[in-house]
Amino acid sequence: MASKKEQVRRGAQSGAEDGIGGLSLDDVDDLGAGYVDLEGFNVQMLFDKLQDHTHLMAEQLTQQKHDVREFYDKVARETVTLRTLVDKHNQSGFSAEMVKKS
Repeated sequence: MASKKEQVRRGAQSGAEDGIGGLSLDDVDDLGAGYVDLEGFNVQMLFDKLQDHTHLMAEQLTQQKHDVREFYDKVARETVTLRTLVDKHNQSGFSAEMVKKS
């Protein structure tokens, strides 16, 4: 597929005065901001960048997993502490397990 710039050039060379769809070469130059030039494209550099990004994401996921595990452990410890306090101060004389069963 030819770029719009190339299509306009071909249209101008073939005798069409206004290029394609009423665009002139100057109009296409203004559209050049969206044009991607792959002439200096390097696959190895792209691969390296993707690999670096993969390592970064893996590190961040590992850190999040560690943080979630710490949070879970803290909540579990606090739950045990609260259960112990409730059992100690239960005025009815029943433990939480006994209340649960009934």
